[in-house]
Amino acid sequence: MTPGTYMKIYRENRKMTQTELGKILGGLPRQHVSNMENGVRPISKKIAIKLAKAFDVSVEKFIG
Repeated sequence: MTPGTYMKIYRENRKMTQTELGKILGGLPRQHVSNMENGVRPISKKIAIKLAKAFDVSVEKFIG
C-alpha cells in the first residue's frame, strides 16, 4: 500500500473528513489532503511526522 492509502484508511477509520485532517496538519486545504491521499502530491517528512502523531502510528507508514 502507498503512504496516501494508509493516510486515507487511518482518516476514515477515525471518521474524519479531509478538511478536518487538513486543520490538524496545520491548516492544509482539503484539496491538498486529497492530492496526498491519491498520490498526486508527495507527503513531506514534516507532514508524515504530524500524521504519525495524529494517528499514533509509525512515521514509516507515510514515507514512500
